[in-house]
This record gives sequence, structure tokens and C-alpha cells, in this order.
Amino acid sequence: MTSVPPIAGLHPGIMSGPFVILRFPVNGSGQETEPPTVYMDGFTGALYLDKPAEVARYTTAWTDIWNASLSQTASRELIKLASRELSP
Repeated sequence: MTSVPPIAGLHPGIMSGPFVILRFPVNGSGQETEPPTVYMDGFTGALYLDKPAEVARYTTAWTDIWNASLSQTASRELIKLASRELSP
């Protein structure tokens, strides 16, 4: 588990909201059995995006979120610090 610290500022995860990029197994010839799909769960239902440009945009967002996130160790330390500050 990693986290994005508040000091990262405005990043694609804040703009996009939660999403999952679904990638499917490849067949015997190495081709994808289904196109990659972005899944988002919304207030009124699920949204599936499978146009290449849409998937590419979310893949870029995921990469940017990953690059802004802390390591597992740093994430744990940030959570510990926050819990100590919130404890009475």
C-alpha cells in the first residue's frame, strides 16, 4: 500500500476520482483477448471506458499518481504520524 501525501498538491487522482484499469489475459499468439477497459463506480452506476484514447489518458493518470505516491515505508510513517497527531 502506498499513499499520496497532501503536499503532492493537485494530482490526477484528485481530478479523476477512483478508477481501475482492467487488463485481460493474452491468447496463445500474444494478443489481448479483450481490450483494456477503465472501470469507474459512480453515484448512479458503473462506467466502462474502452476507447484507446480514454484508456491511454487513465493510464497516464495512474502513472502520475504512482509517481506522486510515497513508498510503503514512508506511507506507514505518514499514517503513524497522522494518528499520533489525532490521538488525544
